Amino acid sequence: MAALLGLAALWGCGTETVEPKPTRPVVDDPDPPYALWSKVEEFRQDLAAERSASDGGGTAYIRWEEGVAPVIRAGRAAGFDLRYQVGSEGIAVGGQIHFMPEPFWGWSVPQTVRPNRGGFTQVTTDAEGVDLEAFSVGTVTAGYLVIEVGGRDLREGEEVRLEYGMQGPGALVDRHAERGAHLWFYVDGDGDGVRGLIADSPTVDVVAGPAARVVATTPSVVRPGETFSLNIALLDMHGNDNVEFEGAVRIRNRPPTWDVPEQVHLTPEDGGRKRIEIRAESSGIVRLGVEVQIGETLVQAEAGPTWIDANAERVFWGDLHGHSNFSDGTGKPDDWFDYARHTAALDFVCLTDHDHFGVRFIDQSPDLWEELRSVARAHHAPGEFVTLPGYEWTSWVHGHRHVVFFDEDAELFSSVDERYQTPRQLWQALEGRDALTFAHHSAGDPIPTNWTFAPDPILEPVTEVMSVHGSSEAADSPRLVRNPRPGNFVRDVLDKGATLGFIGSGDSHDGHPGLPHLSPVYGWRPGRLDEDVDSMGTGGVAAVMGESLTRAELLTSLRARKCYATSGPRMILQATLSGYPVGASIPFADLGQNPSLDAVILGTVGLARLDLIRSGAVSSMPLQGERRFMGSLPLEGLQAGEYVYLRILQEDGSLAWTSPFFVE
Repeated sequence: MAALLGLAALWGCGTETVEPKPTRPVVDDPDPPYALWSKVEEFRQDLAAERSASDGGGTAYIRWEEGVAPVIRAGRAAGFDLRYQVGSEGIAVGGQIHFMPEPFWGWSVPQTVRPNRGGFTQVTTDAEGVDLEAFSVGTVTAGYLVIEVGGRDLREGEEVRLEYGMQGPGALVDRHAERGAHLWFYVDGDGDGVRGLIADSPTVDVVAGPAARVVATTPSVVRPGETFSLNIALLDMHGNDNVEFEGAVRIRNRPPTWDVPEQVHLTPEDGGRKRIEIRAESSGIVRLGVEVQIGETLVQAEAGPTWIDANAERVFWGDLHGHSNFSDGTGKPDDWFDYARHTAALDFVCLTDHDHFGVRFIDQSPDLWEELRSVARAHHAPGEFVTLPGYEWTSWVHGHRHVVFFDEDAELFSSVDERYQTPRQLWQALEGRDALTFAHHSAGDPIPTNWTFAPDPILEPVTEVMSVHGSSEAADSPRLVRNPRPGNFVRDVLDKGATLGFIGSGDSHDGHPGLPHLSPVYGWRPGRLDEDVDSMGTGGVAAVMGESLTRAELLTSLRARKCYATSGPRMILQATLSGYPVGASIPFADLGQNPSLDAVILGTVGLARLDLIRSGAVSSMPLQGERRFMGSLPLEGLQAGEYVYLRILQEDGSLAWTSPFFVE
């Protein structure tokens, strides 16, 4: 039970705040100032606890009227007639049944006190002589219902009925559409405070709401004469796909000499998604757009810029950090990959469910780990869509890192296993493998990174500076991570001599890889009447430069730090310093007499500001809403030991960063 109470206190990876201990300069500090040892001990105690035969016993199911499940729409109210049937070992007086809809993502917490409030649950039994006491535990966003047995023991075959949301306003369901949303049941059969999960707890399918928005996506760099895809996806207000829609989508901003259709027709079978092939007939910058009539509203979207050029470096877009309902996220892994490829039109992805966090623990469930690997393998299509097996090493002492493998030799080294509980032990276990680790939300909540473990130069050449949690780049960054810790930002680590490239990734739990910045949950809101653009939420994607889309080339580019980060929108950001690409370590002798940083920046909307960061000092240039910047930034007196990178702010609040250049 302790482990679940810990889960309920940690929203989507957590929000617990702990006062820091006095800082001290230590290398490989085993006990950093913000360590949450209590979390580690809770998990270890839960693993060590002895469970009786009655713990986790019995079955649970939903009884539908006329035996048919109704359509359950995301974010709407519904009612559920739930039944728990006692198993062969019974439940003793003082024993408990726990009922918990998937936490965090919008389900009404079951409660028995206020019939006129959401989630009201009536608990009854026909078992004569049995008294049931029901009460809620946890928070308003991540609680559960406890049903304690009194009077006499519950016997095999007897039933307890839970009418969840069947009175009053009903029970709100997950705001994120998903197949197989769990309504979890646990049983503490002997009342000793240790419970077991009913693994086959009932599930329901939650479908998207009505179409409300449209997203258009194209590649960032295309060679003249090549054919590329325009991906169109209609979404509901929370970014869910597979919406019900039939009608025409018109293509806007069509180059006059290109063969681009004026419109495409979507059928109900398309699920609101369509991909059309277009030949790049000429060089230049193209910004294709789409518009669609949804009810009384004309909805428009513009794809990011497509640069048709024979020499520009290709950019591949990915999300290397996300969660499914195999840990603390939403949706099945198969649907996560489908969304990544066919809705977000990403090029490469890694689903990184937690090793030991959520309802089920993949480090204790070989079947779940194998299924994660198998699903990634099934979606892998080199040259078209690259999938990478991985997981999140969820240390509540040293910070969270996602572990990404670039071949099929993927092995899980758990953060609660004392053999792999420090970053150094993790890197030793990964030595010689085609794998990388990425520290994330490193400056703040839910747990900052213990940077006294210097990142391994082979296994951790890059760090995640932006996600749904916010920016960990620097204290002067917009959209900071929650509860930032002074001195723990990525720039602070660069100032101490680290050489790290930058990427963004989602860390989203909504089942929407590549697009969490479009979710109201993460801060998106539509533009007001006096605004030209929507305000983007927090999120993150990784841009990796290379010529071919394969696991091997992605690994090579990331180890060379040939990458950049954005908070979600797909800006084109290419820069060189004395002819060297982003992320390069440049010999001082190669700088020349008057080094300058040459940059091409193509925004998705108007550019608000360009920041040049040089060894911790920030110089800012307002960009007045222009959508492109092409120029040279002089770097007089640049010395060995310095680093330089760019940060871009758009008018919609979104951000981008180059990886730093390092002068040797």
